[in-house]
Amino acid sequence: MAERTARGHARDLGGKADRRSARTERERAPRPARLERLRHRRDEHERDDPTRRGVAAARGHAGVEDLGADERAEEQAGRAHAGSLPPVGQFHFDPASYLELMAAEVPAFERLQDEVAEAARAPGARTILELGTGTGETARRVLAAHRGAHLVGIDASERMLAIAREALPEADLRVGRLEEELPAGPFDLVVSALCVHHLDGPGKADLYSRLAGVLAPGARVVVGDVVVPLHAADAVTPIDGLYDTPSTAAEQLGWLEAAGLRPSLAWAHRDLAVLVGYAAEAARAAT
Repeated sequence: MAERTARGHARDLGGKADRRSARTERERAPRPARLERLRHRRDEHERDDPTRRGVAAARGHAGVEDLGADERAEEQAGRAHAGSLPPVGQFHFDPASYLELMAAEVPAFERLQDEVAEAARAPGARTILELGTGTGETARRVLAAHRGAHLVGIDASERMLAIAREALPEADLRVGRLEEELPAGPFDLVVSALCVHHLDGPGKADLYSRLAGVLAPGARVVVGDVVVPLHAADAVTPIDGLYDTPSTAAEQLGWLEAAGLRPSLAWAHRDLAVLVGYAAEAARAAT
């Protein structure tokens, strides 16, 4: 069932992708000055956090055996093309310029945020867990649709959370990594934007399994992130293959289903996607 579901969603990517804002080759070309700043921030972060040095170098992606030979070849080409672009992951390490850099370098960043907030509209949600809160950009949009809800957010950067606390004074914001034990639930909604791609394939599968254990009945998980696209030309978001280890949307839909959630592709555009996993009661309501 997971393989059939993943295959179906993978083939739907082209039809569901919003191509209205496709960029020209000139617009997608890296800007040398920005790339230099990104490299500098990466080097600074490695000096501050030596545990991150080389950790992801040995990471591999889960296979795509559930896809046909042509689809596998296209996805492998997409991975290779994406790996040649400058890194997106280091944006998280400079809170002052985070949004500016995201808007400049990540295609459809604002649209991704809007689509995550839309997919996260869970009627009656009172408890929310956010993974990778950053400066609070996603949390503000989600909370605007869930007035009175209590949000628990985690992020690896205290500097990022310091800015988020100014905008989200009522939220419970904690320093933590996705690999660590999750805050105790149950949560009516789990949301994450541009964070889960820092885990490799097995890491994502493990995270989704652990998230299923902190969900309330009828809850949902919403993940908006960089994915490996079906077509190499759609790999336009900069990644470095070290801190950034995206997987395909099909792989992640399969891992959500393996975790006991009903997977759904809410939105996709080039190498960005919003994935939703519904817990049992929500799955019945959504059909």
